[in-house]
Amino acid sequence: MTLSIANGACVLREVNASDVLDNIKESQRAEFDDCIILGDLNINVQNIGNLVHFNNTYFQNSVSFSSTIFNKEVYFENTTFNGPANFKNTTFNGPANFKNTTFNGPANFWDSKFNLKATFWDSKFNRAADFSYSKFNRIAIFDKSKFNDIVEITCSEFDYTATFKDAAFNGITINIWNTTFNGDVGFKNATFNGDVGFEGSTFNKKATFEDAIFNKVIDFSNAIFSGSTSFRRSRFKDDAIFENAIFKDGLDLTRTKYEKFYISWSSIKPDKFLYTATTYLLLIKNFKNLGLFDDANDCYYQYRKAHLSQVWWPYQIFEYPALYLYGYGVKPLFPIYWAVFLIGFFWLIYSALDLGMTSMDSLKFSIIVLLSGAGPFLSISSNLKKAGKYKNLALAEKILGSILFALFLIALSKTITGEIA
Repeated sequence: MTLSIANGACVLREVNASDVLDNIKESQRAEFDDCIILGDLNINVQNIGNLVHFNNTYFQNSVSFSSTIFNKEVYFENTTFNGPANFKNTTFNGPANFKNTTFNGPANFWDSKFNLKATFWDSKFNRAADFSYSKFNRIAIFDKSKFNDIVEITCSEFDYTATFKDAAFNGITINIWNTTFNGDVGFKNATFNGDVGFEGSTFNKKATFEDAIFNKVIDFSNAIFSGSTSFRRSRFKDDAIFENAIFKDGLDLTRTKYEKFYISWSSIKPDKFLYTATTYLLLIKNFKNLGLFDDANDCYYQYRKAHLSQVWWPYQIFEYPALYLYGYGVKPLFPIYWAVFLIGFFWLIYSALDLGMTSMDSLKFSIIVLLSGAGPFLSISSNLKKAGKYKNLALAEKILGSILFALFLIALSKTITGEIA
């Protein structure tokens, strides 16, 4: 029996699900393009050795290929599953093609294995889609796909490139927990309209989220990014959570927009954080708004270091002392390190000179002279006459002590109050 369906010039023929099952069992192949499959189709625990074709086909009821092995190419292009589609624990040893496929019922690919290319380009998942514990051993393509309900891709593994370019996640929950991406992964220009969870996931190569839009909470807690990561031009309209996340390579936040970006500066590799002034200043502001003043200070320090190469060279005469002496006002320990160094340096000089002091006395004298630079703050006075004809040398140490103490106070006040430039 044939039916004319509003599907271009195609004429679709009706086939009973039992006939499909019998055909597969007898010939180990399925050639059912341009069909309407009537009834529930259950082809579970089968080993299909030949091609499977269901292109441009409508499954009116449920379909189950649970625990089935497909040893050749599988084609479900332009196919519609009107009921539940069950591919749980299924193995695809050949290319799996679900291009432009529509799933009107739940799509279950739990614990499935795709040993060659898996294509879900421009597919539509109108009910829950579950790819948990699945393994993709070759390229996985989900470009332009639409997930209109809950998505579960937890504890899965992508060993090759995975692309979700222009994909739309419209469900209230998108869970991609504890998933490992061993190849490049791309969510470029993807839209996430529900809460997204990437908690504990691992990105071992390049991860691209450029131009992505996150309309709800996005959570990358405890995620590990081993390759370069880009959120360039992305928009976070709700909280972006990166608590305990680790970025081992470059991070690009150029022209990224966000209100609250929960991340610690220690999670970022500073020397590979892509420099733009706007990126740094926005992140510094974010840290201050969250009360993370230490992170704001560390980020500001790295920003000034990165900016140093762009400063006109005559002004660098002033920049380098500010960098090394007190870390542009956010490193109060720097003056202390310098003070310890100067005490040791002048101690060696005093010990070498004929001042009539033992080595220990020379050390005490150097400490007192340098600390006397603090003046009334420490109520320490020094008898520079002990230096004899080298009084000017001791005076120089005292002046340096005064400078370091002033820099220490400036840096300390800024780090306490969070008043950085």
